[in-house]
Amino acid sequence: MDDQLRVRVADNETICIDGRLLTGNTELVDALRSALQNNPNVALVIEPVEAEYYAGVAKVIYASQRAGVPVENLRYAMGKA
Repeated sequence: MDDQLRVRVADNETICIDGRLLTGNTELVDALRSALQNNPNVALVIEPVEAEYYAGVAKVIYASQRAGVPVENLRYAMGKA
């Protein structure tokens, strides 16, 4: 099982997980919860397409905490993904 879940922040409203475009907080939380059920130790790697999409990155961090992703499992890739 893959130990990383890569989340691409396409813009401040659009998040992509495993090829699925997610725009709402609820569907983002549900996707992260599902990933945690499959692998409770998954590392969540946030990959912004552009560094200025801080609101999109914050959206992912917020959803990850609602979904129960441990803080120590969060990663952030700098620059273009």
